[in-house]
Amino acid sequence: MVTDRISSLVGPPGDGFHPTVSIVSVNYNGLKYLRPFLESLRALDYPSKCYHVVLVDNASADGSPDIVRAEFPEVSIVSAPGNLGFAGGCNLGIRISKSDYVALVNNDTVVDRMWLRPLVEVAESDRRIGLVGSKMLFLTPFLDLGLEAVTTDPDPVDSETRVPALLLHEARVIGCDYDKVVFRAGRFSMGTDSAGKPVHVLGSSARLAVPVAHGRSAATLLLKFGAAPPRDVLTFRIMIGDSEVERVKVTREPSTVRLDLSDETVERVSRNMINNAGTRIDGEGRFGDRGIWEFDQGQYDLVSDMPALCGASMLLRRTMLDRLGGFDTRYFMYFEDVDLSWRASQDGWRLVYTPDSRLHHVHSGSSQEGSPLWIFYVTRNHLFWLIKHGARRAAASAVGAFYLRALRAASRRFLRPQAPALVRDTVDVQVARSLTRHLAGLLLSRFQPPESGGRGRWTSVATTR
Repeated sequence: MVTDRISSLVGPPGDGFHPTVSIVSVNYNGLKYLRPFLESLRALDYPSKCYHVVLVDNASADGSPDIVRAEFPEVSIVSAPGNLGFAGGCNLGIRISKSDYVALVNNDTVVDRMWLRPLVEVAESDRRIGLVGSKMLFLTPFLDLGLEAVTTDPDPVDSETRVPALLLHEARVIGCDYDKVVFRAGRFSMGTDSAGKPVHVLGSSARLAVPVAHGRSAATLLLKFGAAPPRDVLTFRIMIGDSEVERVKVTREPSTVRLDLSDETVERVSRNMINNAGTRIDGEGRFGDRGIWEFDQGQYDLVSDMPALCGASMLLRRTMLDRLGGFDTRYFMYFEDVDLSWRASQDGWRLVYTPDSRLHHVHSGSSQEGSPLWIFYVTRNHLFWLIKHGARRAAASAVGAFYLRALRAASRRFLRPQAPALVRDTVDVQVARSLTRHLAGLLLSRFQPPESGGRGRWTSVATTR
């Protein structure tokens, strides 16, 4: 079914026994993610009559809506008039859908077969539960890799200092195209080589997590590295898990090492890594993904109340949405889930995390982490949240410090117009402009929450139901 009319409600017919769920996902040029994502939703362990997928397309230009129409005819496509962002796209999907619950899930994920059922079961256990969140893992398992200097060298490396020891140019498993190497310890900084490719400066003992393809098959690990100046020669050992698998001597000239790992080794040392197991938050504006970058060892395997949940996988009770509205569309993307979580908790709703609902996430699939676009929204939206909900002192301090920083950035650009503009300075000036434009409305929202019935100007999910 294809619809462009927000007055045309779509939803599952139901079976009279199970709650109905509209699964809403926002797509913006996400063709490379959609097939595995939608195939995983097809395979859910939940009655097919009781859930329905709504894909909100934010004016994609990659042909993805046509592919979905042809290969996944059961999916309802809602065509947005332009790029509404994650917040606006989700609100449109909520508005067009008709069901007991709405499940929001990113299109750059692959859900487990049992992803939906635990979310519904937790929500059904208490009518005060307004939101339920999942355990979100990164897309593939990771190899636990260690690089350790051998201290028997004539010129040993002092592990207690921050003296560079190694320059790492590459670390990947051949055949795994998930580009998400995680530095867990021992990385000092990152630069680039003559070709503009990243080079990581490591100490004498570093720990990495390197993505490996799903499954238990053998793998080939490729490492390219060299000794960091002023050192000319360095011997170090390569650790997989707790076991040494190779000892290598390198010079300043980068060299490449290939390690063939058996299927038994891959199965033994590869682990899932947590992206989000609930979200930490407080009124001072400190929040983040609980458990991020940790290997999943069952440390977050209890159903528990949380102060906030991640919008990349979240079940919402329809009656809560009808009362509070949806996301604040001023955020566009990032922190809108923390905003809704805070508003729901202040209204008396419970927010619950369940580890029994699991999915795998590419992470920053639409906006590359660390890009100017990413920096803009993360910087600006953190300030948005503080102005709306944070402690007054924390909000005033953060906003004042930011404007001072932006003023310095603008001054540098004015005084040295011919000098190359720093990315951070450019972004800060852009954030300052946007923040100033929204400041009065944000202050009003702090003291006057959205009107009841989900009809607030920025959060409306109201329909003619």
